[in-house]
Amino acid sequence: SQDLAAGLDNHSVGRRWAMIVCVNDYDDAGIPDLRFCEADGRLLASVLSEECGYNARDVVMLVNGATAKSMRPTLESIRTELQFLTRRAQKDDVVLVFFSGHGYLDESGLGYLLPVDCRQDDIKASSLATGELRDCLADCPARSKLLVLDCCHAGGKGIKVEPTGEELGSVFRETPGLLTLASC
Repeated sequence: SQDLAAGLDNHSVGRRWAMIVCVNDYDDAGIPDLRFCEADGRLLASVLSEECGYNARDVVMLVNGATAKSMRPTLESIRTELQFLTRRAQKDDVVLVFFSGHGYLDESGLGYLLPVDCRQDDIKASSLATGELRDCLADCPARSKLLVLDCCHAGGKGIKVEPTGEELGSVFRETPGLLTLASC
């Protein structure tokens, strides 16, 4: 969208906000760990602050290696930071949300992003529903919003449905001002 392109331009007005969520190692041993999510997130944060005009203090990172417990990519911290981010953003701001970890699609086609504390025996209750994320981004007043989903399939025991980028990202299709890139 033209608004998004203008918002990502370094000469635009408004503040740039980013929330980067990366899960390498899951607490539940039945969910396979990943290798490069956190490294990808750290690289993205570096590029945003060094080359794209983001102030480092406006880039929130939720990663396994966080020293503060509140900055681990738990379901609670993701919800808390997402609410904080979307409530602080103003009309002329740019909001970027990046998730790298496992994704899940249930039998009815509803998508979920798996936080570090996801439980294999109750994925729906212990994960972030893509509909919840969509609603939060839709309510955000920022005119320019970018969502990047880098969700490997959760191919562990008991987690059988492997979403494609189209399937997991489809819930965001009609969200005003939101561009979604989904690689799953």
